[in-house]
Amino acid sequence: MISIIDHYPSRYRIDLGGLWDFSPAKHRTDVFPEKQPVPGVWEATFRHFRHRGQGWYRRFFVVPRNSQVRLYFGAASYLARVWIDGKLLGQHSGAHTAFEFTTPLQAGTHELSVLVDNTFGPHNSLYTPSQDIFLFGGLPRGVFAELLPSRPLGNVAVLPRKTSRGWTLEMRNVPADAVVTLDGKKPDLRQVELWSPDHPRLYTVRVETVDDVWQGRIGFRTIETRGRQLLLNGKPLILKGVNRHEFHPDFGSAVPLGIHLRDIELLKELGANFVRGSHYPNDPLFLDLCDENGILFWEELSHWQPKEADLQNPKFLEDSLRQLEEVVVQKQHHPSIILWGMCNELDGHVRAARPVIRKLAARFRKLDPTRPVTYATCRWDKDVCLDLVDVVSFNLYPGWYLGKLEETEAKTRELIDVADRRGKHKPIILSEFGAAAMPGCKAFEMRKWTENYQADLLKQVIDTARRSGKVCGVAVWQFCDVRTTEDCWWTRIREYNNKGIVSEYRQPKMGFYAVQDAFKQPWKALRSADAMTRG
Repeated sequence: MISIIDHYPSRYRIDLGGLWDFSPAKHRTDVFPEKQPVPGVWEATFRHFRHRGQGWYRRFFVVPRNSQVRLYFGAASYLARVWIDGKLLGQHSGAHTAFEFTTPLQAGTHELSVLVDNTFGPHNSLYTPSQDIFLFGGLPRGVFAELLPSRPLGNVAVLPRKTSRGWTLEMRNVPADAVVTLDGKKPDLRQVELWSPDHPRLYTVRVETVDDVWQGRIGFRTIETRGRQLLLNGKPLILKGVNRHEFHPDFGSAVPLGIHLRDIELLKELGANFVRGSHYPNDPLFLDLCDENGILFWEELSHWQPKEADLQNPKFLEDSLRQLEEVVVQKQHHPSIILWGMCNELDGHVRAARPVIRKLAARFRKLDPTRPVTYATCRWDKDVCLDLVDVVSFNLYPGWYLGKLEETEAKTRELIDVADRRGKHKPIILSEFGAAAMPGCKAFEMRKWTENYQADLLKQVIDTARRSGKVCGVAVWQFCDVRTTEDCWWTRIREYNNKGIVSEYRQPKMGFYAVQDAFKQPWKALRSADAMTRG
């Protein structure tokens, strides 16, 4: 399953999910000694739990008639090369964006082969060893083949745009003879219902020609900044949320729809209205659920702590810009996405960071001028790029990496003041903060790695933020415990990042209830740009 809605309902589609032939061979092979599920990742199995390398996938499928065929892959981690009947169609790099190939096929049975490579090296500029994140190998999202009509629609976009005269629909790649409807009727935008967390109203837009049909879901909403405020539909917005990795111990990063839905339910129970998709482009299925349930979303590129050498590497910028364009084209119709994220914890204090952030921000704004851009920094008062973003986002870990638990409130206030001063009173998000807690580990004393220590720390940070009058949002690190690289074993018990407020199996820790309570408390009003000028 690729998305909640079928974007091309009139086309003949062949779902290629299921058990594929598999071999961990380094080179093309005709010997496939085992099976692997698709969607799936090989590290979710006992045999390949630590396999960092190549994996060969193969399956056969039947095309009912001669046709141009679209082969669609929801993702392949990291590098993928695709063959059909022994002919190389092409390749794609980047573990978290969709790609496709179109090829003519005769009626009959065809062999589809995919080589997936999740090794690190010069070919893999967006991921490096020792990241506090596990890069799985495999095909973690859906795969299908689709028979194309004689004049197929392609890359259709119908996007709500607010002007001084009201709402319009910006249409891209829509033929002049196409019939466009909104919820089955001729579009009438004079009295549309706005999309918001309290009222996540979605409209189905349909583009129909003689040969083809495209459909998608859109929401009418605006997002903008004004002084310290983030405004949704012109009203001040407070983001109360979490960072979330796509992970489950039984499925790795190939998270099934049922787990996505369960996570949405837990977020609603928490009182959250916001998720930061750390640290890569997220599954469209989860974004569809965010659209439906009014969960606001920060969509981020695949950057975890890029160092100065990465920032100076032309391939890093080239691959980043390519992924950025894929993300915008594939995700821009989601009303839940309110922020584009460029990096996580880059070396923002070095000169090489400025041209990279400047180019990424400019490209985001050119492709989509309707959403603010940001990145999460841990360089605080040394970061040289804060003037290039619309929202200042600080990762900070008082009481864990920075100071003692009893110093948490003071350290948090200090860093909020730094963000406000260095960001020149832009909106501020505390994009990461937290403490590790082993599930079930409690103590009378406030000891690190215990649930009560985590709960106390999280409450202190959130309370300090909501009372500051300067912070428009928080994202707890993190939603659930997740597997991380074995290279970090000395600070990552179980080879897991254990800072989740629920366990990897979604069982609550004390921190869940501490955050739930803190999210219920009132938030001090933020001053707008006009108010700050008058003051």
